[in-house]
Amino acid sequence: MASDMTSKELEDKYFMKAFGRDLKIVKGSGSYVWDENGKKYLDMLAGIAVCSTGHCHPKVVDAICRQAHELIHISNLFLVPGQGELAKELVEISGLKNCRAFFSNSGAEAN
Repeated sequence: MASDMTSKELEDKYFMKAFGRDLKIVKGSGSYVWDENGKKYLDMLAGIAVCSTGHCHPKVVDAICRQAHELIHISNLFLVPGQGELAKELVEISGLKNCRAFFSNSGAEAN
């Protein structure tokens, strides 16, 4: 998507300002991110999946690409290949007796 406006100009014009953002992060690897000037930062604010996978780990990137060629997202209201196998593995490594796994995108669904 080409634009004559910079990222900051586009956000200033079209993005709701919920908080100040002066730092432009352009890439990440492992626990680190870099700004547009090449300065490296330890990511202490990692969000969502980054908390457990890091930024751009090659195995995670490969798994995401392979999965995206099959199915990007579907509700767990349906049978999903691999879901039962992952639930079994998580239950087994938990060491808990008579437990089950539940997949959700945040903690809110767990309540």
